[in-house]
Amino acid sequence: KGKGTVLTGTVLDGTVQTGQSIELPDLKIVRRVKSIQAFRRPIKSASKGERIGICVSKLPSELVERGVVCAPNALLPVHKALCLAKGIESFRGKCSNGSKIHISTGHTTVMGTVHFFGFEEISH
Repeated sequence: KGKGTVLTGTVLDGTVQTGQSIELPDLKIVRRVKSIQAFRRPIKSASKGERIGICVSKLPSELVERGVVCAPNALLPVHKALCLAKGIESFRGKCSNGSKIHISTGHTTVMGTVHFFGFEEISH
């Protein structure tokens, strides 16, 4: 067996250190960072903008896909959001109250329902 599962990516904010707990919020799993590498050299910590690989033990690799890794409880689930919506010139259809839409944040896409305040629909 190997030393663990390696997660690769760019640190978007804050820092990560060897021994720190990290969370995979989509899986609701918290694990400890065993080691960190940057361009094949071991490092003890990494900060915003650095491309790294994090080795995490006891994490089955088949569970991991593209996604976000963060400090435990740093990302909380959102069930409702208030947003500014504008029509897109290339979209010729209408978006009415109750329409189902795709909402993408980071590498995650979920289905949502539109509710306009003061309008029945948006069209271009």
